Amino acid sequence: MHTNEEKPGGLTTELVESLRSEILKGSYKVGDKLPSSKIIEEQTQVSRTVVREAIAQLKAEGLVDSRQGVGVVITERKNDKSFQIDKVEFESIL
Repeated sequence: MHTNEEKPGGLTTELVESLRSEILKGSYKVGDKLPSSKIIEEQTQVSRTVVREAIAQLKAEGLVDSRQGVGVVITERKNDKSFQIDKVEFESIL
């Protein structure tokens, strides 16, 4: 990943985009587990907080779900057209 000189949320956004891309291109199938947060931290060189925030965002998008005793699992996407605000739209309301 990158240095800590990025704007806040930059690493989280980058990790979300990376994981989302892997999920959507089929690297992870429905029912597959994501690697543990520890493994993601080590592979991407980001903090546990960044991983947690990224997973929370993917959950909000309906791409993953946490299952106690199992881990974070890829969910079936019923509608790929979920509500999203892109970066330009978000910045326009600030």
